[in-house]
Amino acid sequence: MKVCHLTLCVLLMWTLTGCWDQIELEEQAYVVGIGLDKSEKQGTVKVTLQIANPEVGSAAKGSQTTEAPQEIVTFTSTDFISARHTANAFVTRSITFQLVSVIVVSEELAREEDFYQFLFATAKDKSIRRDVNLIVTSEKAEDFIRSVQSTLETRPHKFYQFMMDRGIVTGLIPKATIHRFLFTTEGDADLFLSMHATTKTADGKQGYEDEYLAGQIEQKGGSPSQFIGSGVFKEGKLIGYLNGEETRLSLLLDPTVKIKEIIATFKDPLSEQYRITVRIILSEKPTLDMQLKKEPAQIHAEIPIGIEILNIPSMVDYACNMKNQTLLKASIEDELNQKFAALIRKTQTTLKGEPFHWSLHARKAYLTQAAYQKADWFKMYPNMQIDIQTKVSINRFGKQIKLPSQDHIKD
Repeated sequence: MKVCHLTLCVLLMWTLTGCWDQIELEEQAYVVGIGLDKSEKQGTVKVTLQIANPEVGSAAKGSQTTEAPQEIVTFTSTDFISARHTANAFVTRSITFQLVSVIVVSEELAREEDFYQFLFATAKDKSIRRDVNLIVTSEKAEDFIRSVQSTLETRPHKFYQFMMDRGIVTGLIPKATIHRFLFTTEGDADLFLSMHATTKTADGKQGYEDEYLAGQIEQKGGSPSQFIGSGVFKEGKLIGYLNGEETRLSLLLDPTVKIKEIIATFKDPLSEQYRITVRIILSEKPTLDMQLKKEPAQIHAEIPIGIEILNIPSMVDYACNMKNQTLLKASIEDELNQKFAALIRKTQTTLKGEPFHWSLHARKAYLTQAAYQKADWFKMYPNMQIDIQTKVSINRFGKQIKLPSQDHIKD
C-alpha cells in the first residue's frame, strides 16, 4: 500500500511542473544603465532607464539598421526598484535589471544627506548584481545618459563595459562596485571612491597625462563623455573629487586593489624641459607599519614600485651610464614621495578621511571590535603622522637601438 501511495505522489509531482512563469527573451526590456537625479518632491527620486535594443547589432537582425539601439525614459518614483513597474505604463515589455552595468548619479543628488537610502535599495533587490559600478556625473544623470554615444560601439552596454574596463586597468578611474560602496559605508571608517564622468566640457586645463578631472581634457572628435578621476564619498555622501593622478596614487596605497598597468611621465633630472615616459609595474602590495598606541598615532607605508623606461626624449644615456641611472631612480622616488605627501595632506585636512582601506589593517591592533569602534578611525586619521616612502627599481629600458658595452657599464 505504501508503495502505491509513493508511486502516486511521484506521478502527481509531474503535474505540478510547467512553464507558467516563463518569459520569452523578446518579451523583456533589458535595462543597462540607471540614472538617479534629485527630484523636487521630498522622498522621491527622478529615475532614468536606459533600455538596450538586443536586436541592433545581433547576428539575427544585423540587416535591420533602422531601429534605434536604445530607448531612454525618465520619470519620478519613490525609488528605482518600484520604478520598474511604474515604467510599464509606457514601456511595452517586462523590465529587468539583470543586465544593469552602471548606476549613474548626479553630483546634486550625491551630495544630499538622504542619498544613501536610495542606493541602499540595491541590497534588497536580488535582480541587481553587486558588481554594478557607480558613476558620479557633474551634470544631471539624465543628461549624461542621453548624451553618451560612440561611433565605435552602437550597443550601450558595450560602451560602458569597454570604457570602465580600460579605465580600471590604467587606474584613471577606480573599480567602484555597489558591493564596495555598501561595504565601505557600513564599515564607517574609510572613504569610498566612485567613478567620475561627464559629457560637459569645462575650461581647458594644461597638465600632464593624468592631472585632470572629467571634462577638463581638451579633445576634438570622439565620444563627448570623459571618464577620469573619482568622486569621494564619506558615510554615503559625496564630499569632493580626486583627479586622475590622485586616484592612481590612492589605488597604489590601497592593499585591497591591484592596478595592472600605469603609464606615467616624470621629470628628466638632467634635462628638466623634458619628461621621461615609464610603465609602472606593481609586483608587491604596500607594507604598512602602524603604531596606533602612540600619541599621535603613526603610520609608515613602503611602496615597492618597478618601472620600465619607455621613452627618453632628451636622449640622455640612462641605460648604460650607471651614475645617471642612480640619479634617475632617486629623482623618481623623490617626485613620487612628494606627490604621496600632497595626497595625504589633502585627505587629512580637506577630506578628513582616507580612501586606502587602511582601517582593515588597523583592526589587528585592537583585541575586540568594541575597542576598535571606541578608537574611532575617522577621528584618529586627520591627526596621524604619516610617512610614505617609495622604493623604485628600474627593471628594463625597453628596446634599445644599441646594446650597452662593458666599457659603458664601467663608466
